[in-house]
Amino acid sequence: FFGPRIVLGFGAGNFDHEFEAVGLGGVPRPQLVLDNMAIMRKIWTERDVTWKEPPFDFSNATIEPRPVGGPIPLWYCGTTPRSARLAAEHCDGWLPGRISMGTLRARVATLDETAEKFGRSRPTVGVIPTTSIGTTREDALSRVNVEGLLQWANQSRFWTKPASGSFETVEDLEGVLIHGTPDDIVEQCLSLHDAGVNDLVFDFRLTFPRWEEQIQVLGEQVLPRVTSHIAAAG
Repeated sequence: FFGPRIVLGFGAGNFDHEFEAVGLGGVPRPQLVLDNMAIMRKIWTERDVTWKEPPFDFSNATIEPRPVGGPIPLWYCGTTPRSARLAAEHCDGWLPGRISMGTLRARVATLDETAEKFGRSRPTVGVIPTTSIGTTREDALSRVNVEGLLQWANQSRFWTKPASGSFETVEDLEGVLIHGTPDDIVEQCLSLHDAGVNDLVFDFRLTFPRWEEQIQVLGEQVLPRVTSHIAAAG
């Protein structure tokens, strides 16, 4: 393990039956995340670790080799306001995955407020938007299930809704979806950076048949310009 090369993300999960299947039904899931993080931080830096707080119970645990670069950064994964609060209080980063721009801005404000309350810096912010690069915006959109993304966004009950009250257009999916020409992708990446994003993962799962082509476009026509803009802005 080389600490700077690995980031470990935790989420509280969605389905109670999955936790019931392993004997953890009814246990507050966010607390499970925090307990796991506390255990890992101890076992990465100490020997003969003992933990006796339910539901975990073990004694004299040691792992070798331990991370040579120090404790691995731990990120809280989720889109709820509570996920942002817990990330700001306890974690090194916050990763909501897909998230709308309005919700992202609201959560970054929550991160800042909570971090200030606990005398910490804002944790690193990462997002994983669906990405489709094409010769035109229409070309890029033709390979994406926009209706499916809109339906999924409308089911995200903790998200900030558009002015209309629901996600209805592709414009409403700003932040959830990066799409268009290389110029469009650059512009949208910079908008995410301006909203507080530090780490951006491009999700090509909905356009996988053109994965290698899009990776090449990113490397040659998008990322150099994005990094140049950010560096110039200081």
